[in-house]
Amino acid sequence: MKLQPREIEAMLARGVPPAPVVLFYGPDRGLVGERARRLIGALLGGDDDPFRLVTLEGDVLAREPGRLAEEALAPTFFGGGRVVRVRDATDRTAAALEPLLAVTDLPAQVVLEAGELPPSSRLRRLVEGANMAVACPCYREEGRDLGLAVTRILGEFGLRADPEALSWLTAHLGADHGITRREIEKLALYVGDREDRTVHLADVEAVVADAAAAGTDRLLQALLAGDVAAVEDGAARLLAAGEAPVTLLRAATRELLRLYALSLEVAAGGAAQQVVARAKPPVLFRLRPLVERLLARIRPDEVADLLVLLQRAEILCKSTGVPEQTVCRRALFDIARRLQPADARTFA
Repeated sequence: MKLQPREIEAMLARGVPPAPVVLFYGPDRGLVGERARRLIGALLGGDDDPFRLVTLEGDVLAREPGRLAEEALAPTFFGGGRVVRVRDATDRTAAALEPLLAVTDLPAQVVLEAGELPPSSRLRRLVEGANMAVACPCYREEGRDLGLAVTRILGEFGLRADPEALSWLTAHLGADHGITRREIEKLALYVGDREDRTVHLADVEAVVADAAAAGTDRLLQALLAGDVAAVEDGAARLLAAGEAPVTLLRAATRELLRLYALSLEVAAGGAAQQVVARAKPPVLFRLRPLVERLLARIRPDEVADLLVLLQRAEILCKSTGVPEQTVCRRALFDIARRLQPADARTFA
């Protein structure tokens, strides 16, 4: 049996798995590990009795498959259920697991953690096809799911994020749940015991965003605003700090690709405010008025021209003997100048 994302969260919230064998697997190893720990913590009820939790490694079971049945079928002498945790499970773990799936009254809960398993995986097919087991895929969290995860982790530290901070976090985190948790733990330490338990954008920028990421965000904001001076200054600072010209060009490309997609929706009759509000990834609250004003006066074909400019600049940067920093700065300058409001436009 295979659980859907909402069913997985419901199971973790209740702390009651629907089967005696649970497999967490997927490319997000941080999420795999955290979900396994949450379930084990709920099953043990905070009891750190070493006799109730046994941890086995996948490579050990590949050599000694009988160890899993030995631990899972062992009687409990001190009360309370036992949990057998298997880390780094692979298809080689299937031979150890298969005999247990025929046991109708398994005395222990078995929790397996694995990396990405394709549909053809022996272990995954074994679990999904068994009545005594459930498979829980752990894929990268995005959008609403990532927002809920960030909110939940902040809540563990008695914190909450204001809308702008939450928007930034959901736009910049999520590649790996373990990294997301570590960044939020840093935020919690930064906030400390202060009376205001709300995380603000300034907190996030001070702790989570490194200098390069924060500088790039400011550069992109200036670019959309058509602030030529700020773009020139920001690009110069980042390049002087060692940021690669191609990296800045690609960051601008990603931002303009999103602008292009939004401009298509507006051109099709959508209201700019509503289009921006439902954008994925979300537009930061402080940027929404700027993007809405920009969408009111720019056409999709104009944004497409800017994307072509960036593509040509990147090709030039990869050519031998071309001063790539100059190419990058000139491209960003040209785009900022074209995005200037008419009443602020300058010519160079």
